[in-house]
Amino acid sequence: MTWIKRITLSNIFFALVLVVLLYTLGISLQNYRNLAQSALAFRYPLDYGEGPMLDQTLRMLDGENLYHNDFSAPPYTISNYPPLFLLVQMPFAKAFGPAFWYGRALSILGVLLAALMIGLTLYALTGDWAASAVGGLLLLTFPYIQYWSLLNRIDSLALGLSWIAIFVVIRYHGRRWGIPAAALFFIASIYTRQSYALAAPAGAFIWLLSMRCWRKAINLALLVGGVSLGLFLMINLLTRGGFFLNIVTANVNPFSWATVKNYMGELWSNAFFLILLTGAFLISERAGKHTRSWPLVLPYVIAATLSAITVGKDGSNCNYLYELAAALCLGAGAGVAWLGRNRWIQSAVLLVLALQVGVMVGWADDNYNGRITEKTEHEQEIARLAQIVNDTDGIVLTDEFMGLVPLAGKRLYYQPFEFKMLAGGGLWDQTPFLAAIVDHQFGAVLWYDPPYWDSMEARWTAQERAAINSSYALDRVIATTLILRPRK
Repeated sequence: MTWIKRITLSNIFFALVLVVLLYTLGISLQNYRNLAQSALAFRYPLDYGEGPMLDQTLRMLDGENLYHNDFSAPPYTISNYPPLFLLVQMPFAKAFGPAFWYGRALSILGVLLAALMIGLTLYALTGDWAASAVGGLLLLTFPYIQYWSLLNRIDSLALGLSWIAIFVVIRYHGRRWGIPAAALFFIASIYTRQSYALAAPAGAFIWLLSMRCWRKAINLALLVGGVSLGLFLMINLLTRGGFFLNIVTANVNPFSWATVKNYMGELWSNAFFLILLTGAFLISERAGKHTRSWPLVLPYVIAATLSAITVGKDGSNCNYLYELAAALCLGAGAGVAWLGRNRWIQSAVLLVLALQVGVMVGWADDNYNGRITEKTEHEQEIARLAQIVNDTDGIVLTDEFMGLVPLAGKRLYYQPFEFKMLAGGGLWDQTPFLAAIVDHQFGAVLWYDPPYWDSMEARWTAQERAAINSSYALDRVIATTLILRPRK
């Protein structure tokens, strides 16, 4: 009889709306699954940054120091991030040799964990299973997440580890092991990507304070801050200052507010309702009965927004908005749960969320999915590039397809964009490298030259371009890449 009494018109409408939302989520997740299958099966690099990741993993496997304290001598490579992501890949590299699939699989696993932990955190805070599931699944529909998580890059694992830590704080802070376990995962996320020292720890710390767990909050801060600083000092000492040089000094790139404006404009245009729902929850919740989720959502949104502003750095990409995407999903889930007291309003919000997911499907198709299919659809041509790299005697210089070098069992000699930034900042003298170009010390140069972007100007200094053009001649063009050989 109790069950029959719950069959009201509002609950029927809620169930129908939930079906519509799940259908649109299913379309987005199916698209993501298809892209993920293509990425995992693709043998070659999908992105400029995948090459350095694989090269660093192989170098670490060979016992090399990744964090050189001197950029004046070759190889001209930089390790911009802490080593955890590389350490996790080492057993796979030892077992399977050079490949991208295990790094991509770890990246996908990272966002799956993040989505699961957002959902579990929301449920621990609200007890609303529908709102919790929506908050978690929304993360996997975000174009930033769908695109970047398919690459052998560090950000997805860092996001997943940070959200495991947040969930442990929310759900298990009362247990003796809760705070130490959460601190361990926070430290792991920070030593995957250093920027994760802000949003997640700050959100957990302030939430504990709001719950009047003063001692636990201070213990968490001391553990995370103290151990992270201690590890930093130890690694920096072992590398004779190389750790600081690589992950701090070498990351100081020119900044453009125009880039920030472009990304924020894109986010506002395509995720408007998520932003509106999160903002409405943060403002309106204070006027009524307070929730346990608000003290987590507010600091996490603010800190994630501050972190997202760093997207203005030259060379940045959508990965800088990872935590902001997670913050909007958290805020949307908390908002849906908060509206649960009125089934009609909650149903209307879920219906609009279904439309929002539809918008994000189009957003991903228009702006991000093509970055994956551009490579996977030209696998045979890229295989020819791989053969050239493999067959060329001596050192091969390249940019977009740097990953072909470690894939061939060779070591990277030069990272063009990173050292262009160092040269522009007065941190690197390119004279010896220019002399090596003129002296024909390189067996081939592979220059990526897509029709929609001047890649060479963006990644190589004017002096390097001039030296290569005068000392190397065009041999052929494959996969929008110029193959240059030494002039005779």
